[in-house]
Amino acid sequence: MNMVSPQQIPVVDHQVNWTSKIAEVMREQFGLRPKQQSVMYKTPYPSAYDQIPLPHKYKMPDFTKFSGQGEVSTMEHVSRFLLQLGEAVDQDVLRV
Repeated sequence: MNMVSPQQIPVVDHQVNWTSKIAEVMREQFGLRPKQQSVMYKTPYPSAYDQIPLPHKYKMPDFTKFSGQGEVSTMEHVSRFLLQLGEAVDQDVLRV
C-alpha cells in the first residue's frame, strides 16, 4: 500500500467558483439555464431581531405550516401560532 505524504499533494492556488460550476453542469447535463441571481436574500425584518435572546430554557416549537387548503382558516392558524409561541408571545420582536 503506497502512502502519499502531504508534501506530495499538489497545492492549488485558485478558488473554485462553485456557482459557475453548478450552472455549467445544469446547462450541459440537463439543458437548464439557471436564473441570474440579481438580489441576495434579505430577511423581511431588521437584522437586530436575530440578536434578541429567547426566554430562559425556551425551546423553539415545531410550527404547523399554513397551506391555505383544508378547513383551517387564517385566523385559526394565527391563533394556533400564538399559542405555540408560549412565553415568547409577550414580545413583538420574538413573534416575528
